Amino acid sequence: MQYADTEVSEKVDSFGVVLLEIVTGKVVNDQHGHLTTWAKAYLNTWARHGYDDKLFTNDVLDNDIASDAARYLKEMKAVFKLGVECTMMDPLRRPSMQTVLRRLRQCARWWRRFPCFV
Repeated sequence: MQYADTEVSEKVDSFGVVLLEIVTGKVVNDQHGHLTTWAKAYLNTWARHGYDDKLFTNDVLDNDIASDAARYLKEMKAVFKLGVECTMMDPLRRPSMQTVLRRLRQCARWWRRFPCFV
């Protein structure tokens, strides 16, 4: 499946799509529209509301992980923002995979008690 009309490179957007799917529990193309388009628009709305944690928990997080939101909210917000950055239309604006890995490792430091990320 193609997510964007861009040339595949080290800065391919599909990894960002996976990050967004993990955090939100939404699929790429569902009845509500394209996930990356929704996520970018939501990030702008969320920013206008001062990155309100309750708004994020209610509107973004997968319902299956929302109950643990208080424990991992900082990490989930970071992964959501990273997913949006990785899916920017202009590949030059996307972080490199080296940068993505560095940022995910930072999340792993926060998730020390979360075995699948250690």
